[in-house]
Amino acid sequence: TQSLPSSMVTTSSFSIDYTIVWFFGAFVFAIILFNKLYRLWKYKHNNSIENREEYSLITITNSTEAFSFLRTIFLGDSIEQNHQESIINHEKVHVKEKHTLDLLWFEALRILMWFNPLVYLYQKRITEVHEFIADKSASKHQQNYYENLLAKTFNIGQFSVVNQFYSSSLIKKRIIMLTKEQSQKRKLVKYLTVIPIVLAMLVYVSCNDTLETEINNEASSLT
Repeated sequence: TQSLPSSMVTTSSFSIDYTIVWFFGAFVFAIILFNKLYRLWKYKHNNSIENREEYSLITITNSTEAFSFLRTIFLGDSIEQNHQESIINHEKVHVKEKHTLDLLWFEALRILMWFNPLVYLYQKRITEVHEFIADKSASKHQQNYYENLLAKTFNIGQFSVVNQFYSSSLIKKRIIMLTKEQSQKRKLVKYLTVIPIVLAMLVYVSCNDTLETEINNEASSLT
C-alpha cells in the first residue's frame, strides 16, 4: 500500500468550546448592566434628591433626560416647567406598577441568554406595553397630555434598564395607541347617542301606526 503524501494529509485540531463562548458573552452583558447601574448611582449621588410620599425625585443638572428607576424619578432641570407635570405623572405610573422589576428581569435574561434573539424582542415589547400603560393612566388626568408628548423629543440614547419618558422610537406608537383608544371611546359615545334616537323613532312610528289603525277602524264603523 502506498501512503498519501504528507501535503495531502490535513488534520484539524480546531474546535469551539461553547461554554467559554457563553461565559464570555455573559461577562460582556454583565459589564454592560453594571455600567448602566453605575450611571444611575452617579446621577443619584451627584444631584439633588427630593423625597416625596410615593417616590423620590432627582433633578439632573443641565440635562433634558427624563426616566424612572424603581421608586426614583430622574428629571432634567432643562425641561420646560409646563412639561414636567406630564412627565412626573407618567413616571409615577411606572413607579406604582413596579415596571423596573420587569426590566431588570430582562436584563438578567440578556446575561444568561444573550444569544437568544427572542429575549431582545420580548424586552422591546414589554417596554412598549409599559409606556402604553403609563400614557393611558397619565392622559386621564391631564387634558394637554398629547401636546406635551409631541412638544419635544429629547435626544437621549436608549437606556434599557430604566423607563424613559421620551424615546423617539416609541413616541409615534404611543400617540397612535392613545388616539386609537380615544377613537374607540368616541365611537362608543356615538353609538350610545344613536340608540335612544332610534328607539324614539321606533316608538314614534309605532304610535303613528296605532293611531292610523284606530282612525281607520272608527271610520269603517261609521260607514
